[in-house]
Amino acid sequence: MTDVLVEELGRNPEFVFVVIDEVATDNWGRKGVSLTELSQQAEGEKP
Repeated sequence: MTDVLVEELGRNPEFVFVVIDEVATDNWGRKGVSLTELSQQAEGEKP
């Protein structure tokens, strides 16, 4: 992450802070469907 900010935005790495905050898949969504549901749907489609 730091490298991307330094390379793409020209930021000084001394002042780049990366925070990783895990978010439950129930709190993420795509087109109104949670990632938990999308994952379950994908598992059901596997042969």
